[in-house]
Amino acid sequence: MRALREEDTLNNMDKLLLLPVIGYDFQAEDTGYPEPFYFLELTYTKRLPDGFDRSSWDIPIRKLIEIVEKGSSKAREIAIFRLTKINHIDAWANKEKDDFAKALWSKTDDEFHLAVETGLSTFSLLYLPSPSEVIAIDLIKKWVLKSAISQEINTFPNYSIKNYFETLIELAKKDTFSNKELLVILEKLDNWVEKACKGYSQLRVSSPGIGEDYIINYFKYVKKILNTVIYPNINNGVEVDERRNLIEHIIQKLKSVEIPILSVKPGMLIFYKDKYNKTVSNFKRSLVSRKEEEIREALEGIYFWLFLKNERKDFPTINKILINDLFNKVLNRRKPGLLDSILITSSILGNFPGEFREEQVNILCEALELLLEECEIPQLTEIGSCVDGNILELRKEASKLALSIKNWFEKIKKEPPCIIKEWEKSAKSDFLPEVWKIWE
Repeated sequence: MRALREEDTLNNMDKLLLLPVIGYDFQAEDTGYPEPFYFLELTYTKRLPDGFDRSSWDIPIRKLIEIVEKGSSKAREIAIFRLTKINHIDAWANKEKDDFAKALWSKTDDEFHLAVETGLSTFSLLYLPSPSEVIAIDLIKKWVLKSAISQEINTFPNYSIKNYFETLIELAKKDTFSNKELLVILEKLDNWVEKACKGYSQLRVSSPGIGEDYIINYFKYVKKILNTVIYPNINNGVEVDERRNLIEHIIQKLKSVEIPILSVKPGMLIFYKDKYNKTVSNFKRSLVSRKEEEIREALEGIYFWLFLKNERKDFPTINKILINDLFNKVLNRRKPGLLDSILITSSILGNFPGEFREEQVNILCEALELLLEECEIPQLTEIGSCVDGNILELRKEASKLALSIKNWFEKIKKEPPCIIKEWEKSAKSDFLPEVWKIWE
């Protein structure tokens, strides 16, 4: 189902919605196979095409809403997941959206009054219909502030930790935090990092290699929380020293277990503006490193530097030398770090389009001409299974960059260079779903 074109998915949605629901339809049995909708993607479809007739969806959607309200726990989870696809493209009709909200929130927990038996992460409730969006945000914020972060870092994977961190990050996109609330979060985070670093150190000695990647991913969430939750919400106040000390302690503990920390350094310029030049120097050095991890950390730091400048008007502007260094890595297709450089450049073009001048974007197009040749893949009948996975990844990211450039030129109401049209033509006939789907 992942290889289906999204227009084919829409055209067959009525049949897909009517697939038997385990725990509800008498003919359905729990065979151990996953729910088919887990493999159904509507990544690039944001709404139904104009004039699309979805009347054949009415009956299956009504049935699923009924299952959400009255079905067993297993059936309710499946029905909710299927309806998230409808919600994703805002394809509701009549009162369906309100009725789904009522059914979804008909079962809640006693402590936080959040919808339960959903099979989804807590943050998903931020994006699903609710009786009131404001109430949903308030309830989830209460959950974030009062819930403990699981200390069971030796459980792989620990979905409780992942769920808490992801919900905190997504909540910050919908709401702000007061100084007092930030202190609560920082104290909780500091306590967790302290114990997690200790457990991580012991694990590396007692069972090297076992579960380390999971814990490293948890630490990546911590860095993202600093960049997207803590730094954007910090305001001047009596607690400024305490907040700064907690952040510094968290960063120091991560550094003590050899977790790269450069990406969270720009945010510290809120407190130490005199360290601007030193921070820039550290970035320049890391961007020319021969270590992939160091380069990736610097690239992520550049993105979050721009993010913080966009969030905080008092934040120092990034040194253009760093943008030029990123630009040159893509232009010269410099390794290591080429794949990550292309990915970050695409993200910057999409989220902070003002960071590039037109002449720079035109030169990026020259790089895409060479990448189109370098990423060329033989005909499907010739390749078997011998295509280098790195080439496939590079082709996918270069195609995304081409699309980002196309969108960039559309925003300034200009025609993109011919190479972008060549990438579009090539991508739409590509055998890789990850390549052709983004152009739909």
